[in-house]
Amino acid sequence: MRRGKIMGKIFGIALALVIVVGLAGLATALSPVLADDPVVTFPDAKLDAAIREAIGKPTGDIYQSDLEGLTSLNASGKSISDITGLEYCVNLTTLDLRRNWISDISPLSSLTNLTTLDL
Repeated sequence: MRRGKIMGKIFGIALALVIVVGLAGLATALSPVLADDPVVTFPDAKLDAAIREAIGKPTGDIYQSDLEGLTSLNASGKSISDITGLEYCVNLTTLDLRRNWISDISPLSSLTNLTTLDL
């Protein structure tokens, strides 16, 4: 009877090890997918805050995948001067940047889905 309990514990430990090793292999297999999702930075703190509010992510790194669902951004009157980083908001269709201090709009040049732009 006692031998059966010991064998059961050994089997349980072996099963746990197999699960842990399997999960570690899965994490390794998924890591290239995560590497293809770069962190996007917004040098202008006020633009960063507007983006975070729009995507509902108040803290942490902003990844390119976080920006994929962003189709509209109202950042008017926020004292933004640098829009670097907006080039990663590839699905933006509407962008309101009125009443800001922006002098370079080149980050918008690749936003082919943009149909409404207010400067």
